[in-house]
Amino acid sequence: MFRKTVATAIVALICVAGPAAAQEQTPENAQKFVAQIAGLGQLVYAWRSTGSGGFEQGVYLDETGNQRYFDKAVAPLWDVSATGSCLTKFHYQRTTYGRTVGTADADGTIIWRNVAAVKAENAYVYVDESAGGYQLFHRFTLPNAALATRIAYAMEFLRVSCDATQGTGF
Repeated sequence: MFRKTVATAIVALICVAGPAAAQEQTPENAQKFVAQIAGLGQLVYAWRSTGSGGFEQGVYLDETGNQRYFDKAVAPLWDVSATGSCLTKFHYQRTTYGRTVGTADADGTIIWRNVAAVKAENAYVYVDESAGGYQLFHRFTLPNAALATRIAYAMEFLRVSCDATQGTGF
């Protein structure tokens, strides 16, 4: 009898409490999600611009003046922050080249109103940012395809939320 009463009370309590509330999907929460994943060291960054080679290749001149190719260093992002809902800032390690190859800390940004497309492909997320005829392609590498899909969804949410034409219905 006691067990039946306790079980009935627990069921009643669950019914009154209702289902757990889901977090609201907002640009601020999308920014927060990207920052949290980066804070865990799960976002590795590489970029290329219009006319440059692939994400991995770079070129420098060695001591004799010959062109040498190297894989660009890619490293986790850090200090991801949002300045408003349509701008994401971050730090990353960039490859430097000249007569030698090295690395240096650099600042990166994504202006979401300039993003033309976001695409997840396996464990990669590609962001195509276009502004004034110049294109910057960002590539984020994640530990697995499932997390890449989630990050791409948050980034696409930011792109759509920051689109100046979103109020037109098209």
